[in-house]
Amino acid sequence: MRALLRPLATHSVFSPIEAIVSVFVLATLAYFHILTGIKHSSFFAPTFPSALRPAYARLSKGHWSNAIKAEGAIELQQIVFALDDKARRVNPALALNSSSLSTIANQLIEDVLSLSGKSYGEICHSPSNVSTCFTHLDDNTLTLSFAPSARDDWTSALKQAGKFQVGDYQFEVQSIKREEPISEMKSGKWVAYALRALVLRFWELTKASKFEFFEFFRS
Repeated sequence: MRALLRPLATHSVFSPIEAIVSVFVLATLAYFHILTGIKHSSFFAPTFPSALRPAYARLSKGHWSNAIKAEGAIELQQIVFALDDKARRVNPALALNSSSLSTIANQLIEDVLSLSGKSYGEICHSPSNVSTCFTHLDDNTLTLSFAPSARDDWTSALKQAGKFQVGDYQFEVQSIKREEPISEMKSGKWVAYALRALVLRFWELTKASKFEFFEFFRS
């Protein structure tokens, strides 16, 4: 060890400024390298994925079984109706009535055409023994079913339409905001996110058992 450090010490004595500059350059490079590693580390990734992924299953004789992706697949789209935050603050007791929801649901089904010019009835999914489309309205959620690869065409047209008027209610289409991954965050925003994720991770560790602890770090 002494043989390795002696040339460095000798160089530092005779060239102190160059040595200091070299140390600062190496420290800066190491600093940014560590930050890049932290930013792209899976440790700060959410424990559970924020984006929902489709699952395929087949119901046969009362039992569910795995199904091939292309085997009888249909695409479902849920549309949730809700009052905006401003209306809730003005009148917390205000709620959407069932007749307005039924009207807007029928309007979406009948009036909105896909980007290719097809109505919902032309691209929807209907069971083999039923001639009507599989559509369900429950409370404030409308569930629509589409033939494979037809949903995006219709939902894109719905987003372009933007707003719909039903009586005293004006409905505006809003998409769920995509959660920005830490690797795509700019400036110091990701630092705050990383600190928050770090605190939440260790908070989960305090509530985990010994076996869960090892499984936590193995993942």
